[in-house]
Amino acid sequence: MFSKKIIGIDIGAKYIKIALVKKSKRKHEVIRTLTVYTPSDGVVDGEIRDVDTVTARIRSALRDLKFKASELYFTINAASVVTREVKLPALKDSEIDPAVEFELSQSFPGIIQSHTISTRIYSEPGMPVEGTAVFCPNKVLNDFVEVARGLLIPLKGIDFNANALAKVVHHYLPPERKHETFLIVDIGYTMSQVSLISDGKLILSRNISSGIARYDNLIVNRVGVTPDQAVRARQNNKYDIFDLGREDIDNFINVAFSSVAGQIRSILDYYRYNTTSDESKISGIFLFTNRGLDSLLAEYLSQAAELPVEFVELKKTKRKRSESSELNSSVAAAIGATMTPTVGQRDINLLPKLKEIREATLRRIKLTRVAALIAAVALLSLAIYGFLVLRQYGVTADTMSVQEEIIKYSSINETKNRLRQATALLASAESVLEKYNSDDIPGTWIFDLVSTAMPESVFAVSYSQTEDGKVNISGVSKNLTDLPDFVYNLKQSGKVEKAVLSNIVSREAEDGSIIDYNFTIEIIPKKAGAENEG
Repeated sequence: MFSKKIIGIDIGAKYIKIALVKKSKRKHEVIRTLTVYTPSDGVVDGEIRDVDTVTARIRSALRDLKFKASELYFTINAASVVTREVKLPALKDSEIDPAVEFELSQSFPGIIQSHTISTRIYSEPGMPVEGTAVFCPNKVLNDFVEVARGLLIPLKGIDFNANALAKVVHHYLPPERKHETFLIVDIGYTMSQVSLISDGKLILSRNISSGIARYDNLIVNRVGVTPDQAVRARQNNKYDIFDLGREDIDNFINVAFSSVAGQIRSILDYYRYNTTSDESKISGIFLFTNRGLDSLLAEYLSQAAELPVEFVELKKTKRKRSESSELNSSVAAAIGATMTPTVGQRDINLLPKLKEIREATLRRIKLTRVAALIAAVALLSLAIYGFLVLRQYGVTADTMSVQEEIIKYSSINETKNRLRQATALLASAESVLEKYNSDDIPGTWIFDLVSTAMPESVFAVSYSQTEDGKVNISGVSKNLTDLPDFVYNLKQSGKVEKAVLSNIVSREAEDGSIIDYNFTIEIIPKKAGAENEG
């Protein structure tokens, strides 16, 4: 049976995790994994800030260990990635993406222009559409594409960490447990993620701006050691040299990961209130984290959530007798990025539409070059145009395709008509880009603002924009007291001129107790440059 070697890469703030996989239609075998340090400040909040150094680090690691593959897959866990549940009437496959984009554009104005959207569909053809939509800023994805170009390996997919881990958990679960509902908790170095999966389906996912680094910093500040010493103590579970007892460590864990525990409880409450009693049973938590805190974090989160905590037993194909088949769980997302889902019609892939955008941009560049040539040598034949393009820009793939495009046309007039259309398209694209760069589109910044300002018990459900530029946020809150805090945080961001809380409606249980509160917040964004005034 035909098989191929592929590589999955998870680029984190502290470590770059790489998995070499042998894959066929029936088998998925992990051959080898590798973890290297991420260049300092190379990645921040899941976004690549230094493409060249990150690319060089990965290229060097692959070369040294002779990792060779025909395909490359990334998984991304940026704070700017947003997930939404999708529920639509029965549609043809070709109709699903436009429908999802339309629905999202109603809640997130401007998202089509600035983000790539991908949807994992779980429902069967001909049935009402159910799935999970993921959208990520194009500017974030573009950096991953540039890294792939530097590695000279064809990039076939960009997954989302929560989805990648959901595939890993479902893959390694025994058959009798694959239909259960679990929480997945992924604690990274600077960011953590809490996700809910049911029957192999990703239901929802939330990011938390806290991770292992916060715990290490507590050790550094309390004991007065270097960050490297704190990391070694954690990895080896050797704190007695710092005269720290179990009570001290428990206190550090409680402080460092209280936001993670709070998010777990919030998601549990939200899920239980929105499902029937029979559907809401959650079997437990699957924990993914760096070595050194596994058992301590498992104990802490189990107590906080009142659920058992488990670890996925990752296995690789044994190559030598002396070589263990056990894998560190930190590489799980990299492995998951290379997996084909067993649940759902299609998987998350944030690459295709980005590729379309890049190709469209290249086409516009090509047409612009042609226009310049026609203006310069309007009386020359089309063959001469091609020759001049080749001379001016060199023999590259792009310029060769320009020449081929020119030769297609049989007359100057026909080419001119085409160019006029291209000029109009380019002007439209530049207009969109100008709006995006000036933050006139609220959807390009409102996601990060709300995610940062939102208390743990608050869930933003939808966004809408009025004709006068106001943005309305609708959502659900478990606690009434957290809503004023939400408004205060929005005002403190520096991006909001005014934020007003309105339309608070409580939802009551049969016994009269308050379940939650539906709310609306009206935001008036500050005009460009207003943040720096007075």
